Amino acid sequence: MRVVCSHVTKYFGDEPGSAEAVKDVSFETQEHEFVCIVGPSGCGKTTLLKIIAGLIRTSSGEITYLGENGRGSPLNSMVFQEHGIFPWMSVLDNVAFGLTIRKRPKGEIKARVREADVQIYAIGIYEMASARGRTAEELAGPGLLTEVAEHTGGRQYSVENLNELPDIAAKIGIELRNQYVLGYSSTNQGRDGRYRRVKVRLMQPRGLPPLRAFWRLGYYAPSQ
Repeated sequence: MRVVCSHVTKYFGDEPGSAEAVKDVSFETQEHEFVCIVGPSGCGKTTLLKIIAGLIRTSSGEITYLGENGRGSPLNSMVFQEHGIFPWMSVLDNVAFGLTIRKRPKGEIKARVREADVQIYAIGIYEMASARGRTAEELAGPGLLTEVAEHTGGRQYSVENLNELPDIAAKIGIELRNQYVLGYSSTNQGRDGRYRRVKVRLMQPRGLPPLRAFWRLGYYAPSQ
């Protein structure tokens, strides 16, 4: 898909010129082209990306998406530079939010989120717990990352000292190299395409410290 940006301007305020974030920007990307937008802090890079992603509207100008079948809608993803979560939503609802605003059916949203075949290892870099001025989102960050990672069979590591990063990266590498892939035959042989939860019980071996297992919490049964 190609993106054509034509004389895009964005104001934040009721009057033109009150807060001009983007001014008369025009460019065109080509198929399979890798594009970077570079500029100093506050020049409007993030605002322009949000416009291209379809998250906010232009004050003037136009964004056109050109695919094989002519004009289309934005097919893209965006990772925000700040906390992009809604603390009052569950992890599932946060991940599904993009599909929700596109008015996809609720059943399809849950299926798409759970079908994502990924394993997440998250490294959360936080201020010390005693630090002042932390927002509710920042305080909830470790728990949210843990829930997201463990849902996929991964883990979350919290970091308060940046000197710990090399050791944590090494631990993740060791875990990835020493994972076991277990297969089993379900007693439920129904081919209904439904989500099946998985529970693993770990028999603690004698003479070793307590062990903890991490696994993907469920899967979809075949539909045919």
